[in-house]
Amino acid sequence: MVARRRASQSMLTAALWVPYIACQVITNGALAPTNYVDPKPRPVPLWGERAHRAYLNASSVSLPSPRS
Repeated sequence: MVARRRASQSMLTAALWVPYIACQVITNGALAPTNYVDPKPRPVPLWGERAHRAYLNASSVSLPSPRS
């Protein structure tokens, strides 16, 4: 049961990553060497910011907490 839950969490996290990457490609264009030279963050639409926050939230929730 735990393995199935972990698998579904991983799939959800991966699915939430796709809209943010699509937003980056729409905003900045395809990845090119010039993007590596100028790493300044470029403004993205609000839906892209929300997709990124949703992805970060899902990835932080699905990570196991460190044991003390």
